[in-house]
Amino acid sequence: TMYGGWSSYIAGNKARGSHGGGGVFIDNDGTFIMYGEGIIGNRAEDDGGGIYMRHSGTFDMKHGKIINNCATSLAIDKRKPSGEGKGLYNDGNCYGGGVYMDDQATFTMTGGTIAGNMADFTGGGVYVKAEGCTFTMDKGNAEITKNTAYFGGGVGVGAGTFVMGSENYDQAKHPKITNNKAHIGGGIGMRPYDYFNDYVYGDSSYLGSLRISGYAEISGNNATTEGGGIYLIGYYATGEIDGNAVISNNRAADGGGVFAAGGSVFKIEDNAKISGNTANHGGGVYVR
Repeated sequence: TMYGGWSSYIAGNKARGSHGGGGVFIDNDGTFIMYGEGIIGNRAEDDGGGIYMRHSGTFDMKHGKIINNCATSLAIDKRKPSGEGKGLYNDGNCYGGGVYMDDQATFTMTGGTIAGNMADFTGGGVYVKAEGCTFTMDKGNAEITKNTAYFGGGVGVGAGTFVMGSENYDQAKHPKITNNKAHIGGGIGMRPYDYFNDYVYGDSSYLGSLRISGYAEISGNNATTEGGGIYLIGYYATGEIDGNAVISNNRAADGGGVFAAGGSVFKIEDNAKISGNTANHGGGVYVR
């Protein structure tokens, strides 16, 4: 177990090997508890610019910042903007600019900020790769903001579970995913494990689950093509929003609030709202 205390930093480090973890690597039931320090400006030449987690590793983020970390296989000055991405990069194949989760990893975020991170492919702020992984945002003033990736600017989900919400409403203190950018899936992008590979259709172990419940906010995110707030695709992609959660003021060409396709399932229930979003087609929701 490692404790990250107030006014301490893990900054400016680099991981050159596969499986990355530029700032922190958590393996084999390891635990990291973060109270108030920063994981800042680290880089991985593979996955997990700030943090790489696997083999039942646990991260408990109570306060602090995971900011300005980068997962990219290319030199920063050699990356080229993708044609349709308008400045978003897709030259490499790296995941999880801030946080990368694999193989039963668990991340609990009750406070703090994951911001300004970049992945050159998927999950600018966070990438949840495998079934058995769980990322939970609840209570407190937790926010994922201003991250960028080609797919899933704030959060990318391959399999596993992403949960967000608080039972108590406070206008200033409830979980938020805001102002993230991507070519596809500005706030959250989900494609069970890898939709672009055929095996996703035949193996339910690639189940991806998204649940936004209680007081939570997904707002101000932007996708240049599909899914400004949330993008889901694939037979094993499921999403649900209920209990006063809000998806608002997101933008995309198609599906300003939510884009759901390829056999995915998305439910809106109880007092949840999808409002004030903008798109050429399907300002609130686009289903295909």
